[in-house]
Amino acid sequence: MAHKRISCMEIRQLLQLKMNGESNRSCAQLLQINRNTVNAYVQVFNETGLAYAQLFSKTDLELRELFPQADTKDAARYKILMEYLPKVYADRSLPGFTLRNCWSEYKENHPEGYGFTQFADHYKRLYKKKKASMPQVHIAGETIFVDYAGKKAKIVNKQTGEIIEVELFVAILPWSNFTFVEASYSQKKEDFIGSMNRCLSFFGGSPVAVVSDNLKSAVTKASKYEPYINKTFKSFGLHYNTVIHPARPYKARDKALVEGAVNLAYQRILFPIRNMTFFSIEELNIEIRKRLDIHNRTNFQDRDCSRLDLFMKTEKQLLRPLPSQKFMMRNYKWLQVNLSGHVKLSEDKHYYSVPAELVGKKVEMQYSQETVEVYRDSKRIAIHKRKPFAGYSTRPEHLAKDHQQYSKWNENHFIEKARSVGPVCEQFIRRLIHSKQYPPQAFRQAHGIIMLQRLYSNNRIENACRISLVTEIYSYKRIEEILQRGLDFNYQELFEEAQADASSHIPQHDNIRGNQYL
Repeated sequence: MAHKRISCMEIRQLLQLKMNGESNRSCAQLLQINRNTVNAYVQVFNETGLAYAQLFSKTDLELRELFPQADTKDAARYKILMEYLPKVYADRSLPGFTLRNCWSEYKENHPEGYGFTQFADHYKRLYKKKKASMPQVHIAGETIFVDYAGKKAKIVNKQTGEIIEVELFVAILPWSNFTFVEASYSQKKEDFIGSMNRCLSFFGGSPVAVVSDNLKSAVTKASKYEPYINKTFKSFGLHYNTVIHPARPYKARDKALVEGAVNLAYQRILFPIRNMTFFSIEELNIEIRKRLDIHNRTNFQDRDCSRLDLFMKTEKQLLRPLPSQKFMMRNYKWLQVNLSGHVKLSEDKHYYSVPAELVGKKVEMQYSQETVEVYRDSKRIAIHKRKPFAGYSTRPEHLAKDHQQYSKWNENHFIEKARSVGPVCEQFIRRLIHSKQYPPQAFRQAHGIIMLQRLYSNNRIENACRISLVTEIYSYKRIEEILQRGLDFNYQELFEEAQADASSHIPQHDNIRGNQYL
């Protein structure tokens, strides 16, 4: 299957479009994917003998297995051609220039290269002539255009009097010109997705496609031909059964209607409220909604109807129904599983467990405000309730068999074990655990000290703990070193030296963190 490989999310969007009755050509246009690639994927869909809905219900891993990797040889051949064609273009004005002559030279140097027809097609596609601009024809319910206004609205901090500039989000259904406007704190992903959720709720349905400007919150990498849409916005599209279709950069006609809606927002919303003071974004949006309602109810200058009239009579019924729940934004991170079998969500300083056999492997974390999910090779391997504070969330089944006992470890467990060695060991274990910001960090060391009973007598361990308590070095390695070197046999001498040295410093207290604090 020698075609460009597309992501699982794009495969799902293609399946959604096919379920909605879209043609292959239409799918290619909406997804901005080569039509031959779409044809190849649809052919594989059909060869499975399964309905599109059945394919859509498969996991990402099962979908990926339907499509073998793209031919690397073909990719290399394509790269060679793309490096060769600029030279062909540079020679186009030379006497005797023909594409066939250039192709003959190309084949002499690259016998495994493309045939003349494909050679010529790639050349013409790369250096095609500019076409005259055509007026855009919009279909009811097909698209929503979204953008941010260049000028900002303002709110005032009631406590400090500080003036805060806020963004103005604008969306328009181009067939009816029905418009949505709201203020938001920023253009960041969280605020953008929140505005998109409220936008679709306002319209009461979702279109075939959402056409956005090349916003950083929507598009990771802008491109005239193939913009890279970030994973969160793609997930948003899947949730609402719509395709994300960014406008081409620097092509004003692609978003002319939304630019017009922005100008009308200036005239009919921002200008009338310019002298009003708002102390919260909620107050500002209440006033914006009042002005927006007037705008949508006002008749067009050259037509005996309003935006609201056109929307309610025709376009509203053509929008797709919304899911029962709004989209919950997810963030995505690639992380390496640490030696304890956990991955860290750095925002919360919280660790979440995964199966022990994945230690050292790369996994993908997907997290929302409520849950944390971990994936490996498109398969979910762990799910946790999100906890927005420092700590560990560990599922017993994730631990290796010889480590499952760790889930029962706590401070009282080790203090009780240390008490069986002696009172000095008990005191040392308490100090060791309390020296850590997060006590479970000390449990493995405490376990190691208790296990020294297999090699040394309780009396020797007690003496080693006496020495370490005076020197205030709370670690397993310190106790092990003392015992291995036999320093505990001379503990009286060392004890007195350590006490004398300690007395020359400022007295220490139990409530002061030790030098092992992390």
